[in-house]
Amino acid sequence: MQYLYFIQQALVWIITIYWVYQLVISLCSFIKLKDKPLVDDKEHKFVTIIPAHNEEQVIGNLIESLKKQDYPHELYDIYVIADNCTDKTADVAREAGVSVATVSYIMNNRTDMKISEETRKKVLQIANLLNYRPSQAAKSLATGRNSMIGLAYRLNPDTPSRNLDLINFSNLLIERLNRLKLDVLFLPVSDTLVINRNIDGIIAIDLSHKDFALLSNNCFVPIISVDMLINDSLFYQIYSDMPVLIERAHERLGNDFAVVLEPYENEAYLEYITQNIPGENIILTSSFAETATKIKGRKVLIIGTCLALMLRSYISDSDMAVISCSEYEPPLPESVYVYQNDIAKKANLTINILLNALDRKFEVKHDHKIAPL
Repeated sequence: MQYLYFIQQALVWIITIYWVYQLVISLCSFIKLKDKPLVDDKEHKFVTIIPAHNEEQVIGNLIESLKKQDYPHELYDIYVIADNCTDKTADVAREAGVSVATVSYIMNNRTDMKISEETRKKVLQIANLLNYRPSQAAKSLATGRNSMIGLAYRLNPDTPSRNLDLINFSNLLIERLNRLKLDVLFLPVSDTLVINRNIDGIIAIDLSHKDFALLSNNCFVPIISVDMLINDSLFYQIYSDMPVLIERAHERLGNDFAVVLEPYENEAYLEYITQNIPGENIILTSSFAETATKIKGRKVLIIGTCLALMLRSYISDSDMAVISCSEYEPPLPESVYVYQNDIAKKANLTINILLNALDRKFEVKHDHKIAPL
């Protein structure tokens, strides 16, 4: 029975300790402890940013409330990122330290206003932290533009090499336009053409006279024509000087060679390319088998890298030269001589002329030949 005695004593001690603990806790509740701050005493400097567009009715109270905060005023700033406001938000924003006009000009990259470099950097830094972008609708109202360019061309299932060249050149244009913060909208050319009214200008590439007439008769914005001859002083035309490249091929191939190319949509430009070539030496690819038969045993100049790759097995490298319409090095052996079009220059000139036209800075010269590399 001795073990029952030890169990009884253990229970007594456990209950005693428990009640003593409860008593101590109860007594401590009557002792007032010194309050400790929830945060350290160090004061931090920060910025309050308010994005706003036409917030005249509410922004005044908001800024007033922020200024009444129990915090040293010299340790925080208030900035209003105003997005092309048309009401009296500007009057309130000036009390915040940066005017609405200043912010708008900085965000829209305006250079016609005198803005200190310190203010410019501060506003841009805040905008970057917020991943802020100006409202496109508001920006359009202020600048009169929608920052959208139309790209018009027609892909022909019978001309795969020409299609590839069109796509490569289009990608080059899109890349450069995007760098300028311009969006690009593809305009499929058809008899039921519908023009987006938000387009600021159009780049048309190798369209037939019928397609170009349809396009120009349905939109009234600057149109830049590329690789097509319009012969209308209302429109700029920019095109590669192919005859120069064909003339150079005589040094490689001699005087008797055939020029192989896929048909162009623009009839006048195709005539320009082949103007100095005898009719019997012009081979327009219609079917692959027929073209392969015509070039067998002949010296040929092929326009288009993709077309050259498809026909290469039918021609010896020494009897072939290629005109490349790509900015990249063509995947052809060194034994095949390649003449390079300067499509980078063509893309840059196209965009420069378009931007000038959008700014109503019209050039006198409307015909631009791009010399090869």
